Amino acid sequence: MLEEILKFRRKDLEKKGYKINDRKLSSLRPLFSDDYKQMEIALSEGDIVYSGAEHKGKPKLPNITYFPVIAEVRGILMNSSMGHQHTQSQKDDPRLFQEIYEFLGYGAMLIRNVSGTTLYILKPNEKVIVGTSDNMTIINTGQYPLVTVDYANPDMNSSNKDLEQQIGPLILGRSSVKGILFKLNPEYIKRGLLKGSEDNTFVRIRDCRLGQELYERLYECRKQFESSGINLVFGGNIPAELKSEFSRPLLELVIEQNEALLSALKIDPLRFPRFGDANILYDESGSRIGTAS
Repeated sequence: MLEEILKFRRKDLEKKGYKINDRKLSSLRPLFSDDYKQMEIALSEGDIVYSGAEHKGKPKLPNITYFPVIAEVRGILMNSSMGHQHTQSQKDDPRLFQEIYEFLGYGAMLIRNVSGTTLYILKPNEKVIVGTSDNMTIINTGQYPLVTVDYANPDMNSSNKDLEQQIGPLILGRSSVKGILFKLNPEYIKRGLLKGSEDNTFVRIRDCRLGQELYERLYECRKQFESSGINLVFGGNIPAELKSEFSRPLLELVIEQNEALLSALKIDPLRFPRFGDANILYDESGSRIGTAS
């Protein structure tokens, strides 16, 4: 299973109940900010920018997102999900968080909410949780394709890209022979969505490569990001009381139907068959209707 995730083998994943959704350049172009529009990306309109694989089977496995390396004329674009807003937050929501992500390569998670904006810097096998009213963006900061796996309550996991369609993503990252550049979208500052200055929207790291080197060098840039309204955090944001419980791979936690994970997401285990009973058939409501032949 892990090998199929890492190589994103489509047919094998589809056989296991995954629905693969490709995000092509043509579908993402309407989300481009002015900075993105100025780039000369080495893709045609029908080429895939990133892909998501949502698991539709029961028992439910983690969803998968795959970010290939994207070249542009002057270097490499840090591939990202472009951002989306979670909309399922409810009064007295019983969940501790909306979803949990595990990064299988070097990457970052940009989270913006009423408390501020944070860029979580992650190395392979680290996890980050996303709240029920967060705006989140996944960014590939590595020199190889990035794979993430995530898990959420399928009954409470809505989101939209309404803001991104209006003004584009918050951040653009690029790598070239000169180093690394992060460019912030000034529209977020103008609208009061980012507590920074329009005169301070660049963070440059000279003579730096993607991957482990960028991960290590970003620590030196904390003050620059802070002056732009972004707090840098290394190693994710798993609550202290769950760090030990969630230290193992997310796939293992899901397969064993870890009680702490299901409780945090308010997933009723009775709605899903146990993995030892995978031959039992259930309808869309979770009711048992028979067994597989």
